[in-house]
Amino acid sequence: MDHLDGLRAIAAIYVMCAHGLSEQRLAIFSYAHAAVTVFIVLSGFCLMLPVARSGDQKGGIIAFFIRRGRRILPPYYAAFALCIAAAPLAAQAPPARDFPRSFAEHLFLTHDFGPFPYAISAPLWSVAVEWHIYLIFPVLAWAALRWGPIKMAAGALLLSLAAEHWSPLKSPSMHYYGDFAIGAAGAFIAYSQETLSRSIRNQTRWPIFAGLIAVAMGVSLTALGAERYETIRDIVDLPISLMTVAVLIACAVPGGERCRRILSRTWLAGLGSFSYSIYLIHAPVLAVIHHFAPISGTETAATVVGILELPIVVAAAFVFYWIFERPFTVKGARSPALKTASLTSASDRR
Repeated sequence: MDHLDGLRAIAAIYVMCAHGLSEQRLAIFSYAHAAVTVFIVLSGFCLMLPVARSGDQKGGIIAFFIRRGRRILPPYYAAFALCIAAAPLAAQAPPARDFPRSFAEHLFLTHDFGPFPYAISAPLWSVAVEWHIYLIFPVLAWAALRWGPIKMAAGALLLSLAAEHWSPLKSPSMHYYGDFAIGAAGAFIAYSQETLSRSIRNQTRWPIFAGLIAVAMGVSLTALGAERYETIRDIVDLPISLMTVAVLIACAVPGGERCRRILSRTWLAGLGSFSYSIYLIHAPVLAVIHHFAPISGTETAATVVGILELPIVVAAAFVFYWIFERPFTVKGARSPALKTASLTSASDRR
């Protein structure tokens, strides 16, 4: 499903631009957390796909965690090592007295609950969030099969918002558990043969629905501004999650061919196939570039330099992918350079 890689690429490129071009005061790239929401929803959608299609939980919990660990952790720790090396050059580097604690929290993937979630490297906090969500994924899958995906997502969303506001952990990332559950419910709506899912899938104009939410979110974020968004993103991320899952369902149903073709373009899907590497290492690469080639001059000149540095980040991420990510992906994973035409969706095959 190359369109999933295409959407990953868009989210990864946006986050990369947010941490690079935002320094040039390009307001459009001031909502990096919104792109993280897209990643989280995509993760829920993809991981729940096998459950939605088969109607049961296969493979066992232990095998699930082994697969997830193999896929996520080796690139993460390789990127963590690079971030440690670049930490003295990065603006996010914690004070020396706090470095040991921050190092330990990143090592054990608990920094999303700590006081320095963005220290060492800002993007790494979401990997910890994702890893903690995996711990409850078997419960979400069971709940979706037992009570249906809508009740599962609604319950997870309410619990996650309550935990973010009233849990003693006081983590600003707990609402992502609900966003993940929305993506997981979307997999059922898109591909399950369960009666309610089929009904929702067939009775909603998903491309139109996705477009309307996208326009509304664009207007709303512009009106809110980046600072206001950060204070209420647990609420604002909900429509972003709905927009993302609407796009994913629109790509799966008849009539979504255009959306699927756009997201499945060879170059976009190719970038998406190593988007995890782009996400992991763009911050330390940018830190090194900005240290040795500091941006100066007029705002226009700084913006030009900021744009020119992005291909360097992508090239570095591609090398990182081949060394630290691709060897740990599933067997038969395709090289981005070898990606060709997009795969036909499951709905078309049926």
